[in-house]
Order: sequence, then C-alpha cells, then structure tokens
Amino acid sequence: MRKTAGLFLLFFCCLISAKAQRIYGGQIDRRIMDATNPKPYSYDVGCTFFTDKAGYDALPSKLRFGIYRKKDNQLMQEYFADKSTDVNGSSSAISCDKSSKTEYLFVRYNYNLTLKPQDFPDSDGYYIVNAPVGPRNPTDNIVSSDIVLYHWFSPLYLWEYFEPAEEGKTTPQWVPDSYNYFCANSESNFSLQVASVPLKTGLTRNNFNLVLSNVAPLAGNNGSIPYRKVDWKTGFSESQMLSGTNFNLPPLPPNVFGGQGITNIVISAKAIRKGVFSVGFLLQHSRLGVKLSETYREYQIEVEDCLIPPPANIRISEVKRPNVPASAVVCEGKSVQLNAGANEPNVTYEWKKDGVVLSGQKDSVLVVNQQGSYLVTLKKKGACNAIESIAKVITIVPNPTVTTTTATTDNFICPNKSLAMSALTSDKNVKYQWLRDSVPLPNANAASYNITQTGSYSVAITDANGCVGQSKPFEIKLFTAANISLQ
Repeated sequence: MRKTAGLFLLFFCCLISAKAQRIYGGQIDRRIMDATNPKPYSYDVGCTFFTDKAGYDALPSKLRFGIYRKKDNQLMQEYFADKSTDVNGSSSAISCDKSSKTEYLFVRYNYNLTLKPQDFPDSDGYYIVNAPVGPRNPTDNIVSSDIVLYHWFSPLYLWEYFEPAEEGKTTPQWVPDSYNYFCANSESNFSLQVASVPLKTGLTRNNFNLVLSNVAPLAGNNGSIPYRKVDWKTGFSESQMLSGTNFNLPPLPPNVFGGQGITNIVISAKAIRKGVFSVGFLLQHSRLGVKLSETYREYQIEVEDCLIPPPANIRISEVKRPNVPASAVVCEGKSVQLNAGANEPNVTYEWKKDGVVLSGQKDSVLVVNQQGSYLVTLKKKGACNAIESIAKVITIVPNPTVTTTTATTDNFICPNKSLAMSALTSDKNVKYQWLRDSVPLPNANAASYNITQTGSYSVAITDANGCVGQSKPFEIKLFTAANISLQ
C-alpha cells in the first residue's frame, strides 16, 4: 500500500512538472552582419522560444539546427547553438477582465553562420529547422506536442549584402511576442510587430508580402523528412486555425516600415468558442517579385467566454417620466431626461458631453438642460468590452417673445364697451392663447382679443418646437366719472 502511494505521488509530481513545462511558440530569424564585419557572408541566426520558467529550464543547453535543401530535404550543414545563460526578456498577457494572466520568457539560441553562395546554389532554396523540442502548451486545434521552427532562404538572398547599391539588407524579423486573449463571438485583434534593421531596406508593397498560413507549426522528424506539418484535430486546418474562423489580414501600405524600422500589423478574427489555439504566421520577404526569405512564427491565443454589457441605447423622455418620449429639441429653461435602461446589477454608467466625462454622473439616467452631444458607456463587471452608445444631440432653442398693444395708451375701458388688444411677435406659425388673471380664456386663440371686462390680461404663444413665450400682464380698469380729475 505504501509502495502504491509512493508511485502515485511520483506520477502526480511528474504530471505537475510536465504540465508546467510549456512552450507557447517561437521563431527563427536571420540578419546579415554589419558592413564592418571582416568575415564575409556572415549571418547572425537566432532562434527564440516563448516558454514558462519550467520550459526554460527544460530546454537543452545546446540545440541542434540543420540546413536542408528544399527540393529533396538533403542535409547541407548542421550546427549546435548554445542557449543563452540569461533570459532574453519576458512579457505577459492578461485577459480583458483581468481574471487570467499568462507570463512567459524569451529563450534565445544564437549562432553565427557562414553561408557562401557557391555552397547554396539551388533555385528552390534552403531551410533551417531545429531539432524537435517540447512540450508545446496543449491546444484545442492541433495534436502534435513537439515544436520545430522554420526559416527558408533563397540563394539570391546570399548576394543581397554584397550588391553595392543594396548595402545593409536584412530579412524582416518578428519582434518577440507569444500569447494573447480573445473573446468568443466578438471581433478581437492584436498587433503583430515586424522590424527590419538597418533602415535602408526600401521595402514597399511590391516587394514585401505578409502571408498568413500554418505551413510551419511543425511537429518533428518524419522518416527521412526533417520536418512535417502538424496533425490537425477535427474541424481545424491551415485555413481554419481558430474555432469557426481564420484571421483577417489588412493590406500592407507602401513603405510599411516607419522611421524606427518597425511596423505594427493589426490582425483580427472572430472565434466562436473558447479554447487555446496554436496559430502560425509566415512573413515572406521578396524583392522585384522574387521571394528571398520566409520567416515563420508560432503563437498561441486563448479564447474566453466574455460577459457582454447590456445594450447602450439612449432614449429621450420627459423628466421623471421615462415612458413618455420627448424631443431632442428642448426649450430654453426646460430639461429632458436621457435614459440608458434600468439600473442593471454590476453595470456602471459613464456619461459624456461633447466627449468630456461628466464627473459624478454614474446613474442610468441623466437630466440635461444644456445643448451638446451626449453619449453613455456601459461597463459590466467581468466583461471584456465596454459598450458605447450612439450620441444623442440635444439642441436648446430660445422661447418665442411676444408683446401686446391696444388702441389707447391708458388702461381704462368704458362700461359696456370693448377694447381691442393685439399680440406682436416676430415668430411665424405660432399658436395664441389669451389669459385673464392668469386663467386661459375660452376660444381666445387669435392674434387679437376684444376686452370687455376688467382684469389682468396677457397672451401666451407656442411655436413649432412647443416652446412658450408670454407677454407682460396688462391691467384693465373700468372708466368712471371718478377717474376724471380737473387740473
């Protein structure tokens, strides 16, 4: 019984150790040495693996690389590169809801190769691969566990450095990165960074091409062939590396490299289910229509089921009456209410006016009386993406103005007589309502009104926007003999 327990414990420890030794991907890149290097046809070849700490420890101190002729896989040259004693940088990827984090190291193997053109004349070119290493971090789309990285070059590339007008050429190189998080059923993207140093590469749309393909996430030896493609699980292939989709690549503009010799290429995809997926990208370098090199990168993406905030739609209503619609054209001195839905649990609301966050406004409703463009952003706890509404433009219009006039300058009316009062306004298409002692008079809806009673009279007008203006009250008194005074 004790022996059985001991074997189980040993098996468990080995399982945990193997699980921790993960390689997420890698790349082989190559560049021509500096012009001042006295050694001709000298190339700095580097291989970078993306691993966890246990993977770094498990990688061999020396790793075999072979250079093979493409047409028949004939070994032309082999070399053993030393693993860097220091970790060559590190990075991490964090899921958008901050619940998951993957940290990884850059493990580098460097070697200086001498590649003379007369030794590599075949027009089909040659490729460099490493001896299989592993284990690859388990994924949901491929079966193979070992990783073999790949770099192809044409014999024409070996002459690049030595053409007088083409001094300083180098193959484009991937800038190391390894892991990213996507949200299922949501358009997600990341940036592939490519460098070309020195800057005098002169790459343009016509001689620089990025090809998305899984031609080289490799699995190790296969008989006499030093490498082979991975075995795909059901439902996946080179043209469908993620669940239900592949990547969208943007067209590359002319002069793709900026002043620092680096360009960021944004790649997007919409995966339909969660999982961990190995993907590959192939960077082809060509000049004048002739392919000179291919640099492959293996990468991993983890797709998560991400929470989605409720829809961000703004409805305009009367204040404190969310079910009564109101116009976006608001009369001066009035307010309307912007509604972003009922308060949802674990959802925060951020309101902006003219692009500026309104401090302290965190409710699902916002009462406004100022002109501007309003929008709201909804964030749900545990969700990866915030949802931003379409802006609603609130326009404040002035109230119409109106004055009254009569045929007399005083404010007296004779018994059993009437006095005509008229409304004067510059607004057209208005509606009138006369009032006595602040009470609307029945059927008094014309631009003038005949007064037959004493009281305080005014007129209110309503324009096409529903805005109301009112005249100053005018006091009408009864004319009697007592009103006469002799001077």
